[in-house]
Amino acid sequence: MKFKNPLERYLYKKLVDRPQKGGGVGKNNVSVSSNLVEELNRIQRSALSKAALAGALAVIVLFVPYYIWGSQLFPVTEVWIPILEDVYPIEISFLIYSLVLLLIEIAFLTYNNIQTVKKIAYACDFPDKEDPFYTVNIQSLIAVGLEKSVKEQTKIGIDPYTGLSKWKITLFTVVNLAKAAATNFLFKLLVKKLLGRVALRFFVDLVGIPVYAFWNAYAARFVYRETRIRINASASILNFSKQLYETQKDNPEFRENLYYMLDFVAITKRKFHTNHYILAVTLLKDFGIAPDPNHRYDSRFLERMENASPQTIDGFSKINLMGMILDGQVSKKEELLMYQWRKKGFYKYTIKETKAFSKDLYDGAKSLKL
Repeated sequence: MKFKNPLERYLYKKLVDRPQKGGGVGKNNVSVSSNLVEELNRIQRSALSKAALAGALAVIVLFVPYYIWGSQLFPVTEVWIPILEDVYPIEISFLIYSLVLLLIEIAFLTYNNIQTVKKIAYACDFPDKEDPFYTVNIQSLIAVGLEKSVKEQTKIGIDPYTGLSKWKITLFTVVNLAKAAATNFLFKLLVKKLLGRVALRFFVDLVGIPVYAFWNAYAARFVYRETRIRINASASILNFSKQLYETQKDNPEFRENLYYMLDFVAITKRKFHTNHYILAVTLLKDFGIAPDPNHRYDSRFLERMENASPQTIDGFSKINLMGMILDGQVSKKEELLMYQWRKKGFYKYTIKETKAFSKDLYDGAKSLKL
């Protein structure tokens, strides 16, 4: 397995060289014991509290010295800006100080994420070396720990961003990355409006403490939940595929449309996810369909589903359900889509049922009775 940086190599070694317990959650999808639940909750509390503390301390360490020592510690330098053809006062030392603190915070948060993934994997004894997706699962956990995306779906011709232009994809990414900064700006603006001139700049800057603490904790929570859902989903996908094959193996209509069903799931979620890749590869293998890197989504697929047989609709509905819950969350946009699908007749589960299945999967249920 090739690695692009030392952090990937470090986390890989930690995951591969972990002590083997045998019979963990990832191996046979056993019910999560009360002891394991307690251990996982402890890991979550530790990860979130450390991330929030890092965000709060970063703001304090940044601004408190600035307002106590001011220009003595951070002198103002007159800098000529050629484009503006004028001299502007810039606190260069403060900018460098800010950058150093930012790098330290990022390094700590990355370490915190790595430790979270490692501890959960250890607790759940995952991944199992006998799992056919052992390597993919390792790559998936490394990606979660370093907050990267694994784009394995492109290898089989499935693109979640089908139909989106490049600028829309870029805008979508930028908006997600700018959430913390935007929230901090709006929070400060609100404080200024409420307190007017009474609001000293020092207190306005410190408003960032709860904002960055919240977003750091939110990001840590995402890593925690994402790790758990990837671990719990592994065995469930294999079981689901076997069950679906037994009910659809003699249905040529379902087999002909299976690839497009998997396209539809990815496009609905609008993101790359290892669980969706494992679902696709497993189903294609069980139904004897060769993965095609040049495969393209058929825009007339939904029209066919509206007129498909009840057996095909039942299979498509189950695949759609799995697609909705495999990333561990059901958004409001997806709830609206499910409502529309039910009206058109090709999704048989209610929003309440879908969320219940999602919770069961996250909690490590033995099997999903779809």
